[in-house]
Amino acid sequence: MARVRLASARYPESVARSFYRDLRSFDRMPEGGHFAVAEVPQAIATRMRDFARELGLLSA
Repeated sequence: MARVRLASARYPESVARSFYRDLRSFDRMPEGGHFAVAEVPQAIATRMRDFARELGLLSA
């Protein structure tokens, strides 16, 4: 039996892409954990704005 810390468990991008057929972005954050929105809110906000710009939902 292997022990894996949940915070360190990293799923491969290929698994995510096979499950989510229209996955537009796959990004690993260097900080924050399961509750990244509460832990690093500015980093999440920046990533969300950048993603919205990529989709053409926000002006540059």
